[in-house]
Amino acid sequence: MVIECEDITHLDSPLIGQLISLQKHLARRGGTLRLSGLSPASQDALRISRLDTVLPHFDNRACAVRAVRVDK
Repeated sequence: MVIECEDITHLDSPLIGQLISLQKHLARRGGTLRLSGLSPASQDALRISRLDTVLPHFDNRACAVRAVRVDK
């Protein structure tokens, strides 16, 4: 699953928690979550909290979709 985040200016704790829950739910069913188009502030929030490996992000949707296909 790819979530486009171009309109999200800031990832707050509740949203990050929801994304992690979604990632876990998808992983239990053999799926994966990828984010695309994160703002620099949102990328920093993931990096600082060390969640950038749990919630991989890509510059655009096309790159994120390719990554999902490679994972399968």
